[in-house]
Amino acid sequence: MHHYWLMMAIASVLLILQLSSDWIDSLYQVITGKPLLPEAQTKQEEAAQ
Repeated sequence: MHHYWLMMAIASVLLILQLSSDWIDSLYQVITGKPLLPEAQTKQEEAAQ
């Protein structure tokens, strides 16, 4: 049973980190008008999905 709660805690932390990353990226783009990551890197990530 401990394994279940450990995995839930890890999944929750990873979800929070992903959301924080998305919010920081969006906030930076709103403030500066430029994407935070270079376009080539974001295209590679989209291709991987």
